[in-house]
This record gives sequence, C-alpha cells and structure tokens, in this order.
Amino acid sequence: MPFTAENRKTLDATIAKYPVRRSALLPALRLAQEQDGYISPEAIAEIAEILGVSTAQVHDTASFYTMFNLKPEGKTVIEVCTTISCALGGSEGLMKRTCKKLGINPGETTADGKFTVKPVECLAACGGAPAVQVNGEWLENATDKDMDRVLAGETVYRPFEWPKSPGEPVLFKNVWTPGSQSIEVYKKN
Repeated sequence: MPFTAENRKTLDATIAKYPVRRSALLPALRLAQEQDGYISPEAIAEIAEILGVSTAQVHDTASFYTMFNLKPEGKTVIEVCTTISCALGGSEGLMKRTCKKLGINPGETTADGKFTVKPVECLAACGGAPAVQVNGEWLENATDKDMDRVLAGETVYRPFEWPKSPGEPVLFKNVWTPGSQSIEVYKKN
C-alpha cells in the first residue's frame, strides 16, 4: 500500500533533515511498518524510488533489523530468545511447546492471525533466561504456565530485576566460583 498523504508528508519532512536522501531509510521503513503493520514488497519498491536507492538495498536493510517485519504478523507477537543463556534455560523447548499448542511452527502465524511465535537473537536478558517478549513487553524466567496465560489473552509482564543495588557486580559475579561454567551453578547463583 502506498504511503498515505499524511505519512508521505511526514517522510518528506524527515528526508529534508538529512544531507543524503538514503540516510532516511530506517525512518522510512519504520513509517511503512507503522502504517501497514509490516513492510510489503510494494512499500520496499516505493521507499527505494523515493530515496533513490535499489529495492535490494531497502530489502537488505529491512531484513537485517529484527524490529522490521516483511510479512504480516499476529495480533500477539511472541518473541523467544534462542541465544546461549536462554537456550540453556530451555527457550527452544518453551517455543516448541507453545507452537505445538497453536498448531504452527516457529516463525509462523496462526491462521486466525491472533499469534505469531518466532525465535529471535539476544533480548539482552541473559539473567532472566529463558527470556521472551510479548508485543515488546518483557517476560523473563518464562514458563509453560506463563505462555498458557499469554495464549489465554492475559498480559504477563515480568522483567528480571537487577542490579539490586548500585555497584552490584553482575557480569563477573561468579567468575571465581568453582564450576561457574555449568548451568547448574549459574542458576544457583
């Protein structure tokens, strides 16, 4: 869908702030996604034409950033971190069980458009593994019961609370602890 007249005016004003038109690529993508809910091939072509770049450049940028969607997503988007801390904390199993309940595979959207479940790279919540975001809201130390509540339409929000005091060492807290490389010791501490 082409930009609405109002959004085109907004984009033109944004472009005017940059000495080089293509520098407005990220704001243009954000605007397209806000308008349509995702970035369609038509939006990619329109942005390329407006900014004077190739459609490949626009697509490459849109596909690089995880905050941009190249296909419609569900009303509730469940992003499950799959990097090392969360994987060790059980995120892949959590995602698979959630997808099984919905009858979809990771990365898919339910037929009714209600849910999308997708793996994502680091959510920067290693201390709260497994970490999940539901429509951008933190759900750390996520469990199957939490996911059941999300699927039932509840808002479940639980950020990992740290540091607890100024100057609390978090990153290197357990460096000299015997067995610190094991997940059991990590969880215990």
